[in-house]
Order: sequence, then structure tokens, then C-alpha cells
Amino acid sequence: IASLYPEVLYIVANSRTGIRSLSDLKARRVSLGEAGSSIEACAMTLLQACGMTRSDIQAQNRTILDSYAALQNGELDAAFFLAGTPNEAYEEMSDLAAISLIGLGEAEAAALMEEYPQFQETVIPAGTYTGITEDISTVSVMSLLVCRKELSDDFVYSITKNLFENLEELAGEYTLAASLSVESAQQNVTIPLHGGAQKYYAEAAAAQGKQD
Repeated sequence: IASLYPEVLYIVANSRTGIRSLSDLKARRVSLGEAGSSIEACAMTLLQACGMTRSDIQAQNRTILDSYAALQNGELDAAFFLAGTPNEAYEEMSDLAAISLIGLGEAEAAALMEEYPQFQETVIPAGTYTGITEDISTVSVMSLLVCRKELSDDFVYSITKNLFENLEELAGEYTLAASLSVESAQQNVTIPLHGGAQKYYAEAAAAQGKQD
């Protein structure tokens, strides 16, 4: 139905471990998110694209909250997360514990995107969080609003129409929604758009054309 916003890949390390790069994760206790989650899928995709396997790390499957707690109490050395930026949970954690963000090298990001073009280069700007004094290079993948293809065009049209007619209210609850537009919703979509969504976007474009 729509491409919503970038889910940024966060690699978070306990600062006391000395982890500074992706390769430093070898033999370390690392949470890949919950088993079968999108976090685990993205983390494993990155590791494999960079020549690493699950056996290269002491892999654990923990929830987001459990991972943050384990980083704080020393049970984990590092963890992968997917989140929008800025992220309230990381912001709160960075104020409470000695954690740091691990950036990707240019070659690591390139290796991932060459094999999986749905990923995009992304920067977490300096100053976004406590202790982040320089830009952090990473990757992101778009969060998509999807539906079953057998749903009627009328039903999906109404979902799409309601989404965009209530953007202001949605942005008041979730700041990342403020960047969503009819144009951005059709970008970086890696699966076919439903006919009902296409109908709404065509009407929105025609209405914009008349205004111009």
C-alpha cells in the first residue's frame, strides 16, 4: 500500500567492551533480536554479506527491551535493532548506560547493498543522541504498509485515502509520519502496489496537477 519511513539498522555495543566495528563482534555475545524477527533477518543478511556467519558470534535471541537491559547489566556485548530515527528507547538508554553506536565501513555497506538493493546508505547525524559526536554510517530498509493482494480495490483505496487524510493527526502521535507524502509512499517499494492504492495515488496526482 505504501512505503512509510526508513527503519534504520542500529548496532549498539556496551562501551566497556571496546567494540568499534562490525568485525569486532566476532566471538562476542550479540543479540540478533527475537527469532524470526525482521531484526534478526537484517542482522544475518548484513553479517553474511560481510563474510560472517552466526557461528562467528555468540548469538542470542532477545526482545528489544531485554537486549537493552542485558547491555546495561553486562550480559550482552552488543545488539542489533531496527528503529526510526530519532528513537526514544535508545535515547533513554544512552542517558542511563555506557553504550555506543557502531558504524558500518563503506565496504561493508556496499557489500550489503550490492547483494540486497532494498537497503540504503543512511547516516545517524552527530548530536542525535547523548555521546554521539560524529555522524554514524549505517543502512536502512523501508517500513512498508502491506496487505493481502486479494483485498478489494475499494477497501484498499479507503485505507490509503484515510491514511493520507489523517496524516496531521498521525504525525502528532508519531513524529516519523510527518515526512510521509503521496510521493514518498510510492518510492522504494519492492513489491507491487495494490490496485486500490494505485487508484488513490493517481487521483492525488491528478488533483495536484490541477492545483499547479
